[in-house]
Amino acid sequence: MSRDAVNIALAVTTVLLLAVGGPYLAERLRRPGAFPAGRTLPAVQAGQKRVTLEVSGMFCANCASRVTRELEATPGVVACDVDVRAHRATIVCDRQLADTSLVGAVARSGNEFRAAVAGH
Repeated sequence: MSRDAVNIALAVTTVLLLAVGGPYLAERLRRPGAFPAGRTLPAVQAGQKRVTLEVSGMFCANCASRVTRELEATPGVVACDVDVRAHRATIVCDRQLADTSLVGAVARSGNEFRAAVAGH
């Protein structure tokens, strides 16, 4: 097969792949937090609890990353998952850790972020 035929075949394949997967890729690049990260939290063990926070002010993956870093740096936090699209943070932490400590961690991650315990 000539080099021109290979180049044409590769170009056609690329166009077809973009036609099929292009809308997904465009959405993924435009809103990276809109797709689940696939991260699962560990099961809650004895002496631990799961807390869900409603977080306002998050609009992108960078926002979620800042909130995640601050929550994970909080003593007593075992793991957390921040969902930009749902505007929620789910945390597994020591039972004695006050919910206000988690709310404070979100506030420390940026002036634009506010948190409240879900359901309260």
